[in-house]
Amino acid sequence: MVAETGRTTSGRWSQGFMANDIYLVRSDTVAGLDDLLRQLGTDPRPLYRRVGLTPLLMANSDYMVPYDRVCELMDTAAKESGQEELGLILGGQWKRSQIGLLWPLMAHCSDVGEALKVGSEHLHFHSQGLSWQLVVEGSYAQIIREVREARVAGQVSSFQYAVHSTCAMFGVLKVLCGADWLPSEVSFIHTAPANAKAYNKFFGVKVEFNQALNQIVFPAAFLERKITDHNRGIYDQLTRQLQQLESQDERKQDFCSKMKLLIQKAIHTEDCSQTGIAGLLSMHPKALQRKLKNEGVTFRELKAEVRLDMAERYLKDSEIPLTTISEILKFSELSSFSHAFKSRHKVSPAVWRRRLRQGATDAHSATHSLP
Repeated sequence: MVAETGRTTSGRWSQGFMANDIYLVRSDTVAGLDDLLRQLGTDPRPLYRRVGLTPLLMANSDYMVPYDRVCELMDTAAKESGQEELGLILGGQWKRSQIGLLWPLMAHCSDVGEALKVGSEHLHFHSQGLSWQLVVEGSYAQIIREVREARVAGQVSSFQYAVHSTCAMFGVLKVLCGADWLPSEVSFIHTAPANAKAYNKFFGVKVEFNQALNQIVFPAAFLERKITDHNRGIYDQLTRQLQQLESQDERKQDFCSKMKLLIQKAIHTEDCSQTGIAGLLSMHPKALQRKLKNEGVTFRELKAEVRLDMAERYLKDSEIPLTTISEILKFSELSSFSHAFKSRHKVSPAVWRRRLRQGATDAHSATHSLP
């Protein structure tokens, strides 16, 4: 059990979490959860303990807590309270202050496009477990939500937090773009919830589930919209402050972790090759190859690992057919996907998904059968 301890100077989690470097998120990301659960007739304290957190720990808005525990907390809270729209309700209460220093930085950018790029670049000061990627294709812009470590997403229930964080980005876009802004499309990789209409109502568009990406799509013209109250002097001051925090931050990702994140972002594109990733790093492909060799790994091995991590996520969180997952992850054919998956898990993707679902059902039944 985790006591009231936070992030140590090494950037690792103390008491029970020191074995592995993990991703953290500011506890303020779920501000209001206690009050919401009590309104629903559920005591939040046992739920904190169940996932290895404590109310005291979560009460400090700037405490960094394990990302996977927050995901588990929200899904557990939804089940125990009987409120399947918990992430949606809590996301609807989102306040700008919940993203800390990021908001004033974004609010003092010159236009919406710059604000989104700056926010994505510095998101790790708020959440190390997520990345938001801005992609422009023709007349539409996409904000794609990715979990920085796909293996984590494949192992932890994450639907409620995925909804909550998407609501937060929706709120950011509404404030930056103005009252006339509406998304063209909102999608999740997760299985459709029972009350999908509640999601349509919140986002103002028919929300699609079992999709390849968690994303918000909107007209790219909004990226050029000026932020009228921006102040360049304040922006420069905040930028210097963040740079100082960056230099003081002792938790630096190793090169392989950075490579895996880049591969994950590019996996759906034709640029997910050693040459393509080298270009993103402003490196010659052979220089990247030598760098990886010094790390004791090859690009092919990293890409294979990322694809299997992402496959676990799709199998766990969605009902997307195996053939589609194979296509999303750019396997040449379904048999290649199955063979690669079996090399890690010793069973086929279909069997792994079935066992996972059965295990979750059994665990839920056992919990609710206790006196």
